[in-house]
Amino acid sequence: MAGRVSLIITTYNAARYLVQAVESAIDQTYADHEVIVVDDGSTDNTREVMARYHDKVVYLHQENQERAIARNAGLRLAGGAFVSFLDADDVVERNKLAELVDYLEKTPPCDVVYSAMEFFWDDGRRLVVPRPTPSGDILPDLLWHNFITTSVPLFRREVLTATGGFDARWVPVEDWDLCLRASLAGFRFDYLDRLHTRCRVHGSNTTTNFVLMAEKKLATISGFIAAHRAELNRRRLPADAALAYHRADYGKYLMAGGETAKGRQMIMDQSQFAYPGRWKYYLLGALSTWLPERAMVGLLNAWDRSRLKRIH
Repeated sequence: MAGRVSLIITTYNAARYLVQAVESAIDQTYADHEVIVVDDGSTDNTREVMARYHDKVVYLHQENQERAIARNAGLRLAGGAFVSFLDADDVVERNKLAELVDYLEKTPPCDVVYSAMEFFWDDGRRLVVPRPTPSGDILPDLLWHNFITTSVPLFRREVLTATGGFDARWVPVEDWDLCLRASLAGFRFDYLDRLHTRCRVHGSNTTTNFVLMAEKKLATISGFIAAHRAELNRRRLPADAALAYHRADYGKYLMAGGETAKGRQMIMDQSQFAYPGRWKYYLLGALSTWLPERAMVGLLNAWDRSRLKRIH
């Protein structure tokens, strides 16, 4: 069943979404691909759902060990020269693999190609959030923002082999850590301006817990910078400023979650560093000393809404 491309789906108690993800993975216009589903210890009816695909999908059930380990398990089963990942609640467009494989085959210097994505809800709403889309050496951009979601890119297999795959310490932003390490190692990422991936938004998403996400992002970038500071300094990349930015951003979400004093202190402690939007964070910290909490939360929500590109 192995193909030139391996598309790895990881799932945990997501049977209600899994069929749509698997169908989108199978129904690719690029024929030479395999679909691998790693069930990370689901207790719902995932086994029954997958039984109908026994002749089309490689299915592995393992004890619950977190999604990073599940993805690595899928990678060990994969036989493809190119590898893509898909979360069980996401879907891909039919032409995704064909267009991304074509790009990698025609662009030998490129090691990873990523494309556009949109968020969607089951009620039909769709949302595109503006993200950086650099090509080449993306590390200077990636230090500031986690803009490549797991379900989006197509990797040459050697990228994943060289980096050792996903590191479970950094869940739920282990995809960012992987891309940081890959870009630091010199692998080239290119952006292809096509919409290939749709990421579902629902109450169980880890991305809906913004305080947790900001905390884990700060832990991840702190760990990355601590491990690679010498190389970052050699490349004259602003490690301390990037760290200050993520500390301030965590402070913002702490404030939104009701920990106003702690969040304000996180922000004000970073005021000596130059990072994008520093004046906004500093003003936010200053306003929080006298603005009522309800008004503060409204201001934070307005700040986040201002980042949206379009919703329809």
